[in-house]
Amino acid sequence: MFKFLNPDGEIIVLRPDMTTPIARIAATKLGKKSQNLHKFYYLNHVFRKVANNTEDQQEFHQAGIELLGINNRLADAEVIAVAIQALINAGLQKFYIDIGSASFFNSLMDQLPLIPEYKKELRKTIMNKDFVLLEKLMLQYDMSRQDQETILQLPHLRGDESVLEEAEQTFKKNNITASLALQEVKEVYQYLKMYGFERYIIIDLGIIRNFDYYSGIVFEGYTGYMGSPICGGGRYDYLCQKFGQDIPSTGVAIGIEKLGRVLSQENKTDKQSLDRRKYLIRYRKDLIKLAFKLAEKLRKLDNIVELELEIEHSEEQTVQYALDKKIRYLIDFQSSDLNQLLRYDLETKQKEKVCYGERE
Repeated sequence: MFKFLNPDGEIIVLRPDMTTPIARIAATKLGKKSQNLHKFYYLNHVFRKVANNTEDQQEFHQAGIELLGINNRLADAEVIAVAIQALINAGLQKFYIDIGSASFFNSLMDQLPLIPEYKKELRKTIMNKDFVLLEKLMLQYDMSRQDQETILQLPHLRGDESVLEEAEQTFKKNNITASLALQEVKEVYQYLKMYGFERYIIIDLGIIRNFDYYSGIVFEGYTGYMGSPICGGGRYDYLCQKFGQDIPSTGVAIGIEKLGRVLSQENKTDKQSLDRRKYLIRYRKDLIKLAFKLAEKLRKLDNIVELELEIEHSEEQTVQYALDKKIRYLIDFQSSDLNQLLRYDLETKQKEKVCYGERE
């Protein structure tokens, strides 16, 4: 966190995340209603130093949701499903969500005969996926061969459903908490299959989120264009207790700047279909009033409509602009008769007459 001193000598900080203040509000302001189900969303910015130094940005804009008042795997699955649908709606095509469990990882750490400083170093190394350093630490710490193998195995417990079976065989005899955590991950995965989102899901039992309040299911969203997650979240059942109320909770946040950069990369490298709902209206200068009317009519039909502002542009320049912006339809407004307009489909290269209203 970024910390400062106010004029009274008190420590103040810039908000490092949105989950903690929402948990505080829920616990302190909702009163007896806090035992009911509550759903929050936010669009805001947070400030923090990135631990792995992979980015120079220290102010982040986030869009997120928090689901408070219920602790079951269906709630976990719903939050993940909302995140997936949000990324799809934003236009992202190639992404995947890694799902793991904070309780699984914590249960393994609790069994290690290491001092807290060493456990903290291990946690940071695994979170940064620095596998070379991880092997060096295993040689430095006073650990049994079995414990070393357990930790070194974590980054490789990633893949499809078979990962859960492999992990269950390894940990069910010696660690009941880890075994229960694996069952939770499996249950969430089954729900996401019902949503039809299994193609986006990867089981990753080595996930460690960068906040220590996570207590159960955790997840992160990745693409091939960026090494750090574009979204992340999970269950935090004990955070509200710090503010006086026992409210089980889960949530997710999407990084707006990261999502924008990834979408930009996809547009550069992938040939995508032009957006079916986007229109560009080209018009004669004396018909601008009718052009406004047509744009309003199309927008009321849930279309995205742009009016050409540079009326001196040639038809070729206008078409190129529409292609660059992935606008599918161009309406050439050269007549005051709204029943005799030409619509160009820039994807199929077809032209057709369309009817949008009465003569003005």
